[in-house]
Amino acid sequence: MTAYFASNLKPAAGGTKANMQAKRRELRNRMRELGKTVVEANGYTVGGSLGLDRGRAYHAKRNGKAVKIGFRASADRWIAATTPALAAGGELAEVDEIFVIAFKDPKVRDVIEVYRFKASVIADAAKKVFAASGKTGQQWIPLDDTKDEGVHSMAGGSLGKHGEVISTVDVVWEDGGAGGVEAPAPFKLTIDQAKAGLAAQFGVSKDAIRITIEG
Repeated sequence: MTAYFASNLKPAAGGTKANMQAKRRELRNRMRELGKTVVEANGYTVGGSLGLDRGRAYHAKRNGKAVKIGFRASADRWIAATTPALAAGGELAEVDEIFVIAFKDPKVRDVIEVYRFKASVIADAAKKVFAASGKTGQQWIPLDDTKDEGVHSMAGGSLGKHGEVISTVDVVWEDGGAGGVEAPAPFKLTIDQAKAGLAAQFGVSKDAIRITIEG
């Protein structure tokens, strides 16, 4: 799978603070949309929003089983956690799984990794960071081992080793591109295979199946 991002979303020196923040928000939005595509390619069906944490949590199904999932996007391999998300009714308290979409190398940004975490793993790490900081609001948790930068970030340990990378996605930066995702070639099915599948589903012989292709 390959993701195409507009090159103007890349960090660049010289821009205003407001412009840089807007670019970061848009890049994270694109990364979360990519995350939805990846999880659906991994057997999930993403449904409606749970209405939590700015619409980043969703009803979903995996193998016919209902599951609640959330998404986090990280350009620098640090994950944001807020006290409202940890409270009863918050995202980290409500969802079962969190998918983190992060650049494998924040300096190069040519590959994205999509991690799957149990939400409780991120919630437990976040609680430790908040307890160590003595503050509420928002804190940051690293995916990788790193130095504590004075915000008690390592109190919960690094998250990456507790998650599963379900997909890696090549990133292409396009001048003037609108962005998008190129998925692998679609699965091809022969007529005979289709008849066999339908016959098994409906409990009839293959000879009773007629398939008409129009167009």
